[in-house]
Amino acid sequence: MNGSGACPAVSVVIPALADAAALAANVPRLALLAGVREIVVADAGGNEAARTELAQAGARVIACRAGRGAQLNAGAAAATGEFLLFLHADCWLEDGAIDAAHAALASPGVGAVVFRQRIDGTRSAYRWIERAASRRALRRRCPYGDSGLFLRRRDFERIGGYPDLPLCEDLALAPRLRTLGTVAEAAAVIHLSARRWERHGIVKTTILNFAIGWGFRFGVAPAKLYRAYYGRAPGEGVPAAACVARGGVCESE
Repeated sequence: MNGSGACPAVSVVIPALADAAALAANVPRLALLAGVREIVVADAGGNEAARTELAQAGARVIACRAGRGAQLNAGAAAATGEFLLFLHADCWLEDGAIDAAHAALASPGVGAVVFRQRIDGTRSAYRWIERAASRRALRRRCPYGDSGLFLRRRDFERIGGYPDLPLCEDLALAPRLRTLGTVAEAAAVIHLSARRWERHGIVKTTILNFAIGWGFRFGVAPAKLYRAYYGRAPGEGVPAAACVARGGVCESE
């Protein structure tokens, strides 16, 4: 990792489920990022093809049950850093992002920090999606997980971590984040893969994302929303990770 002993320890936590290609591409980038002291991949299965790249990058892989909220909490519990940075597997940060996050978090009244989205595609529609993400995070203090999330470990623990949900855990976390203060946007970019928009179409994917968000707000069960989003039940169709449970966290073989 590229941190130094003088810097506060930052642990990156990545939930992964059949994300081998994204992990292989992005974890080595994150390992070189100044300020990162540790990367924990919370693996719910299907990522065997990325094992070599993860090992070479020095990432620690823990196996746990599928479900985004459970994976994020398991990764945080296994991490050792004073600061936590939660990222999706298909995201990566530009140089200087950790310093920018620290600077934003140090501002009075700020409780958590996200990053400015940059979808890796040239279509003009992506620029509108990026602006909408910033407005949602800053004005409504309701950031989605693909904007990243940086905060102090003690604050994460104080608000009880992520709700144990398979999907929409970021929406459920938002009211807890508001108790910490303002959500700020770091002067740094988080790069997102355009794979889902390209595969399913920008209009269809955007409408689905909107529908999932409103469905959650109106009380639709997260398991039903997960099936609508992924086309399967939580954990279905993904190889179970072999592990030995240790207080809800499993160390991979």
